[in-house]
Amino acid sequence: MYNPIMQMNWNILFLSLLILCSFSSSGNNATWIIYGENYPPYSYLSSGKAVGLAVDKVKQIFEDANIDYRIDIVPWARALHHANKDKNTAIFSIIKTKNNKEHFEWLSVTHDVDIYYWCYKECPRDSEIDKVNVAYTRHTVVADLMRMNERKKRMEFQLSSYKQAFEMLMKNRVKVVLHPESIYREFIKNNTNVDEKNIVRGPLFHRAPAYLALNRYSNRSQTQILRSTSIKLMLKEEKVN
Repeated sequence: MYNPIMQMNWNILFLSLLILCSFSSSGNNATWIIYGENYPPYSYLSSGKAVGLAVDKVKQIFEDANIDYRIDIVPWARALHHANKDKNTAIFSIIKTKNNKEHFEWLSVTHDVDIYYWCYKECPRDSEIDKVNVAYTRHTVVADLMRMNERKKRMEFQLSSYKQAFEMLMKNRVKVVLHPESIYREFIKNNTNVDEKNIVRGPLFHRAPAYLALNRYSNRSQTQILRSTSIKLMLKEEKVN
């Protein structure tokens, strides 16, 4: 016997399943956007394409996982903003700190980062170097590390670019600059009027692994695929080495 109410319920159930399948399909087929900054030799643009040592590792993970992706090289603050806010996004060359460790799903290490003190002509003594005025770039891992540093017997300058930090150093407005060596090399490359001999690398400030990290609210099944793929690649590398 035909029951219009039952038929209506079946129709609603059928439409709900269609909508659910549509959302599931669109989520699985979505292109991930992976953010990195201009950070040679690990990530930079060449002929409009993202290249570099870290870029190669990121590409291998996503391609082995058979997941569509796009890599955008943008300023670090923008990369962090989108990776924190947008689903199906990732960020690489990021160091894990107590301030950000809960914000992401952390996958494989892309490379290690060595952050040094940089001085003009001569560095302060080791016993004094953590007390003198220092400059570094805001919205970077250095800024995160400095927030964690309990030693406050110094004046700190958070600047919008590494160029400003090194210019303050050469004008003797600060005694040291904190940056990875690759950033120093980039500064020297883009400022040919600077005498490289006048900038001295001081002691190591911090060494840490840099990761590929996923937005924690991204597609769960794809996140698990990426995690297992990164583990397989890591084990393969260890076996080769």
